Amino acid sequence: MARFLETERGGRKLLYDGYAYVKEAENTLKTHWKCEKKRICKARLHTILNPMPGADVEIRSEHTHPPDPTLYEVISVVNVAKNRACTTHEATSEIVTVAFNSVSPAAAAQMPTQSTLQRFIRRQRTVAGPAQPNNLFDFEVPAQYQITNDGDAFLLHDTGPGNDRILIFGTQQNLQLLSQHRN
Repeated sequence: MARFLETERGGRKLLYDGYAYVKEAENTLKTHWKCEKKRICKARLHTILNPMPGADVEIRSEHTHPPDPTLYEVISVVNVAKNRACTTHEATSEIVTVAFNSVSPAAAAQMPTQSTLQRFIRRQRTVAGPAQPNNLFDFEVPAQYQITNDGDAFLLHDTGPGNDRILIFGTQQNLQLLSQHRN
């Protein structure tokens, strides 16, 4: 059965019989796909009409490499980890641990390395995070960064736009603890 996943750049990837394909061309009747290992493999296939799950597949040429039965599982787990990176505040190490613990032993051998998965997660968070400010005049702290997960104020003071702008982040509880200590 044909399965479709979203690529890192927002495109689509087709998984079929243990092989991954990327879109090559599209017209009103067919979508043309080529093997993702295009440097070593010239395999092609077409999906008829709209490429939806269970779409009609027409194989045009054979692969020059063996299929990977764990491909769908690995790509799915990596995509879930990237999604969690954008939607949660979990530590990168926690997301990576959950990802590696959720795959079968066969798929674990095909997973990206731990450092590669950590890099994917950091990259996702950079892309999904707020834009870097060009100057202190236009910079506004997004509302989600002004409060803690408990709903307490986190941005305690902002002197306003200017070259000498001062932002103070913390919580009232932490300020109280700080004021109680001499050192």
